[in-house]
Amino acid sequence: MRSPEGYHGTVTGYTYGCRLECCRNAMAKYQAERRQLLRRRKTPKHVHGTLNGYVSYGCRCDQCTGSNRAYKQKLKALKDNANQQAEKS
Repeated sequence: MRSPEGYHGTVTGYTYGCRLECCRNAMAKYQAERRQLLRRRKTPKHVHGTLNGYVSYGCRCDQCTGSNRAYKQKLKALKDNANQQAEKS
């Protein structure tokens, strides 16, 4: 799928589903800038140790990393359980 005319080479073009190199490059640049912004922004104390601290603020302290790890493990367990239930049916 391609983006509407006038959006090639933009994040909007990529969002519309265009996967031409110009739109992929625009999205990659946007994501790199976003990651850089997250790293520079100070994480408020009240979000340390939360998934929000890890995802939204880019905090990689031990507490936030642990919250992310616990979330991923819980998500994997839910998926494994759903797969087991589907196999039984």
